Amino acid sequence: MNRRDFIKTSLAGAALAAFPRWGAGEEPPVAPGKRPPNIVFIITDDLGVTDLSCYGGKQVKTPEVDRLAAEGVQCNQFYATAPVCSPTRASLFTGCYPKRVGMHVGVVLGKNYALHPDEVTLAEVLRARGYATHCIGKWHLGELPGTLPTEQGFDSYFGMAGANHGSSDLYEGAKVLERKGAVDLDQLTQRYTAAAVKVIEAARGGICNRPYSCDKCDVVPRCFTSTRDTHEALRAYDAAQKGRTE
Repeated sequence: MNRRDFIKTSLAGAALAAFPRWGAGEEPPVAPGKRPPNIVFIITDDLGVTDLSCYGGKQVKTPEVDRLAAEGVQCNQFYATAPVCSPTRASLFTGCYPKRVGMHVGVVLGKNYALHPDEVTLAEVLRARGYATHCIGKWHLGELPGTLPTEQGFDSYFGMAGANHGSSDLYEGAKVLERKGAVDLDQLTQRYTAAAVKVIEAARGGICNRPYSCDKCDVVPRCFTSTRDTHEALRAYDAAQKGRTE
């Protein structure tokens, strides 16, 4: 048994222990309390813990995130495997330390830098257990053939596979939907949100009768806009908060 098969078997064993079984190609059970939970995983770039008002942030109000915290679990200690994009994402999607999967050198913008296709991702494990798996937004784990999300365990992908807004083409699945120079970056967050809502509504409406995982990977607040007017407005807001004008 090679390393990939060993890891995949181990992860699948953990999934078997946690979730009920159904055969390949079969619809999962839909009786309340028996089907596995749906998973919505939201990743935001460069969001500091005190940027959220539920963690004491004062500058920006985040009522919807606060409500999630109030109705769920709010963690007060959390340790990331890296302070930058690709290594952290590699850990989140594989459960490994970045160096273990060769993604420890930091943020690299070149297309030749990618999570190896032989690595086992959480999406692969979930799909093997009957989940519909979706990835939306920033990927930053590879743009080469064989390294895009739909080739790493996700049934669907919509987003820019590169580092930041505008740094790569916009993909739908493994196909280029729009070239990077043609993408309206000011509308990209709204488009990502609409795609995630579509996944959720499809499950609620019975269009998809499988449990789903939806990874929504926003580049905000790191790269939130491209317009000069908005940048100037934010600078003015920041100056006003500091009690001065520019």
